[in-house]
Amino acid sequence: MTIETKTTIQLNDICTVEFECKKCHSQTVWPIGIAKSPPIKCHCDEQQWMVHGGDQFMALSRLLQLIQRVSEAKNEPFIMRFGLSASFPVSDGKD
Repeated sequence: MTIETKTTIQLNDICTVEFECKKCHSQTVWPIGIAKSPPIKCHCDEQQWMVHGGDQFMALSRLLQLIQRVSEAKNEPFIMRFGLSASFPVSDGKD
C-alpha cells in the first residue's frame, strides 16, 4: 500500500518573503504585509541581483502586491491552493 502526502498552501498561509544570496547565502526576510518590492542587491556583499525598475523587479513587485491583495480577500466563493513540489508518496514498505 502506498500513502500519498500532499502539501498545499493558500496565499493567506504566506507570512514572510525570503530572498537568499546564492553567493554568500545571506538572507533578507520581510513580513509579507510590508514587502512592497524585492531587494535589488545583497545586503551583505553588495552583489547586484536586479535592476530597480527592470522587468524582473517589476514582475516580483507585482507578485508581492498580488499575494497581499488576494490573501486579504475574505469573501471569495472559492479557495485557491498551490501544491508544493516537496509532496511525495510514502511507502509503508509492504509493496
